[in-house]
This record gives sequence, structure tokens and C-alpha cells, in this order.
Amino acid sequence: MTKYFFYVLVAFHILCPGLAGEENNNPPQIDEEDLTPEVPDLRVLTPEQEHHRKVYAMPVNALRWLKANQEGNGSWSPKQNPEAMTALAVLAFLSQGETPASEAYGETVRKAIQWLAIDMQRNHGKLANDDFTHAVSTWALAEAYSLIRIPFIKPATEAGVKTIIKGQQKGGGFAKGYAQEAAWDLNFSAWNMMALKAAYVAGSETPGLEEAMEKAAQFLLVTANTDGLFRQTPFADGDVLSTAQGTFLLILLGQGKSKQSHQAKAIIQSYKPLWEKGTSLPAANRLYFMDQARFHSGRKTYKDWWPLFSQMKLDHQYADGHWESPAGDVYSGKPADPYYTTALMVLAIPPIRNLPTYKVSEERRQIENKDVFNLKDEEF
Repeated sequence: MTKYFFYVLVAFHILCPGLAGEENNNPPQIDEEDLTPEVPDLRVLTPEQEHHRKVYAMPVNALRWLKANQEGNGSWSPKQNPEAMTALAVLAFLSQGETPASEAYGETVRKAIQWLAIDMQRNHGKLANDDFTHAVSTWALAEAYSLIRIPFIKPATEAGVKTIIKGQQKGGGFAKGYAQEAAWDLNFSAWNMMALKAAYVAGSETPGLEEAMEKAAQFLLVTANTDGLFRQTPFADGDVLSTAQGTFLLILLGQGKSKQSHQAKAIIQSYKPLWEKGTSLPAANRLYFMDQARFHSGRKTYKDWWPLFSQMKLDHQYADGHWESPAGDVYSGKPADPYYTTALMVLAIPPIRNLPTYKVSEERRQIENKDVFNLKDEEF
């Protein structure tokens, strides 16, 4: 009986070591596949996630295309307005946080800014008689100086600002060629007003700068619009796309809370993005200003716009990263340049906003546009 009990006890220790109070140094082998949790394949994106991935890839692909097509001297578009196209390309890179210190695009940006600054100085602060070219070049130099503070940019910027202040009409607007007695043009005025604001943000000490900005604001409030509806010239009827320009400019110049601004915001609310040739302005120009106006007006005016706008841009971006204007689209009597369209489409990619002029004061961030600057991806 004792012998029998001994064999039972030994068997118990062997078969149930845990219950017997002894450590089992040789646990049974278990197939590792049985313990592997079932995890979804993270490489498979939902349609919404795939859309966001493509949206965030748009500027990356566009900047690669711009870099690949830059001239050896740092400019772009040698056959059609190289100053303006180079300025827009510089703005596109800066808007995505790419500066001369950037690893991927530093040399590209450095050469472009240097070429633009030297060209401005060589022409004694006035680039051509086309104030779009001059204004956008001054805007680009001012943004560059704001961001990187390289001394050689400042004199070129100040020279450009002086020309704009001198060319402003008494009523606060701007005409083609900076003519004082000619009819004002809202589109040309817009680029000059953005350049003035950029110079102000950059800390420009040019005499008359603040006065010029105040005159510009009054021009927008009193002269260029009727009940919030803006027009391109004194002789044109008001239209929704001109109103988008006016809306953005009012916000930019500190008049975002004015009655005219609120009226204009309501007018542009229902506009849907269309990729078609413009009647008076190229598609990229119209879409850029509409995007700016909607974005800076707040969430209510933007949440219905961005999904349609971003999908439209995805549909028309080429595989190599650039955009072509719609067939028949012209600017200053010539086919709209792909550098022009590509740069403006990069500039119209919220919520990425690295240009100093796009940024607002902390007070306005808290009071007027608190939410739109902190939207999550899924809210666009």
C-alpha cells in the first residue's frame, strides 16, 4: 500500500507541478502562431485615409516638379515672365516650410531668392511695368526676409515696397502699370496689397507703408464693393470671384469684422470649385483667392469647400506633380503658365500655413478664427 501511494505521488508531481507547489522549468511548448493576435493590415487604408494621404502628397509632388524644372540660374519659366514665376515658386516652397536651410530643397530655394533679389536690385526696385510681376516679386522677397532674415534680401524688399507705395492711387487702389489716372483693377490691387502686408510683417521701415495699408483698406471698404459684392474694375458688375478677392484682402488688412466683410463672406459661401478657363482671370488665380477667403473666414465657410476643392485638385494634378491650366485659359493675353498654376495650387493647400503673412494675431486666433486653425484632418 505504501509503495502504491509513493508511485501515485510521483505521478502527481510530474503531471501537475503547479498544484504541487513546485516550479516547472520545462513548460510545454506552444505554437507561437496560436498566440499572435489578429491585427489589421496597417498598409490597407480606408478610402478616407487614402484621400488624406493623397492630399498631403500633393505639395510634395509639386515641389519635386518645381525643383526638377528650375533653371540653372535659379529662376523658372525663361520664356514667360520669369520674375513672376520665380516669385510664385519661392512662395510655394516657403509656404511648405522649405527654406535655404532645408535638406531637400535648400539649394533650390537659395538660388531662387538670390536670383530674385539681384534682379530687383538690378532694376532699381521696379520689375517691368506689369505691377503683378513687381508686386508678387516684392511679396516673395518680404516673406523670405521674414522667415530667414538674410541681410541681402532686405534692400531688395525695401526697394520693391517703395515702388508699390509710390504707385498707389490716391483712392488706395492700383492700376495696371501703376498709372495714377487710369481705372483701378482689383486683381492688380490684390497682389500689391499682399506685398504691402508682407513687408509690414517683415518689419519694413519704408516710409508711408502703414498709411498705404490704411488707404488700401478704405479702398476695399468704400470704393471697390457695394453691399459686400466686389467688382474687378469701376466699370464691371460685382461678381462672386472678385468678392472672394475682396474678402481675403479685408481680413488681411484687419477689416475682417467689418460689415462689408460679413456681407462678402455670405456671398461666397455657396460657390463651388470649377476647373474651367476664366473669363477675366485664370482658373488658378480665381481658385487661390476663393480658397484664401474661405479658409480665413472660418470653419463655416470652409468645411463645405475643402473636400470639393481638394478632390478637384487631385483630379487635375499630373503624375509628375504639376498642374496645367484648363484649356484656353490665358493670362495677359498668353496661355497660363504651368509654373503659375502649380505654385498657386501649392499655396492653396491648407491647413499648412508657413508664410508669415498668412498668420494672424493671437487675439484674432482666439476670438474670430479659433477653430479653423486647429481643424483635424477628418474635419476637412
